[in-house]
Amino acid sequence: MVGGDVRAAQLFVEQLPDRWRDRTVRTDAGSRHAGADLDGLDDVTVQAVAEVADRRARDVIDRYRAQRSDRSAPTGLAEVVAGLQRGQLDTVLMVDDASSTDTLWISPDDPNLVAVDEQTLRDLGVAHPQEVRADAALLRAIAGTGTRLVLVSPDDVPLEHGIGGVLRYADASTVGS
Repeated sequence: MVGGDVRAAQLFVEQLPDRWRDRTVRTDAGSRHAGADLDGLDDVTVQAVAEVADRRARDVIDRYRAQRSDRSAPTGLAEVVAGLQRGQLDTVLMVDDASSTDTLWISPDDPNLVAVDEQTLRDLGVAHPQEVRADAALLRAIAGTGTRLVLVSPDDVPLEHGIGGVLRYADASTVGS
């Protein structure tokens, strides 16, 4: 977000690397002239951030739908957990549902280890798996694997158990392969 004097903003933006220049939003709000109102800059910034977030969410939903059409995108807890375990997921789409009673199993020591059942973790050498709310386990695994998270409305896209994933890559173990 670049605001203030029009010429100074233009010169500033011209000095940015291309990758940042393309992401710059210019506004005349926030000028330093006497009596300038910084609330205008705040409003423009909030609006620009909301538009970028909305555009990114739509892009992820479109990618998910494309992968679902060829049956490769995981949906539901078991498929998303399997994708997280293999490091296959680029992005997880999740409906923020505080009323969910779904649970998963985690390793208390390794945030990357998450499973739909206790025995899977025991087979991986976890001595004391813990059963936790699915959303908490998923957030922990998402952060641990560097996967992105996009919260969606149930009206945006149908997701089994309120969760789905966009793949980084597909292999023989992928659902539609």
